[in-house]
Amino acid sequence: MDSLGLSALQDRYPKETSVGEQQRAALARALVLAPQLLVADEPSGHQDSGWRNRVFEALKRATEDGTACLAATHDEGVSGYLDRVLAMSDGRLKEETA
Repeated sequence: MDSLGLSALQDRYPKETSVGEQQRAALARALVLAPQLLVADEPSGHQDSGWRNRVFEALKRATEDGTACLAATHDEGVSGYLDRVLAMSDGRLKEETA
């Protein structure tokens, strides 16, 4: 909760939070279960650059703890957090960029 900035929101209803906060809460819920595989579609959507980095730091920590993470994103600014980058165009694999 703390690493994703959610501790102060514990007493709020979902309608009283932003979409970005709701997305971080969904990610926190998924990560607390320590899944073997986590598929995240645009995990940095609705996040400013600071929260985007913290989201990907949380995903990176999850991989270090044994969770395989697959993230689909248009955000090229997160490439430093990724072990492998595959680019797609028109639904087809275009290239491996990292």
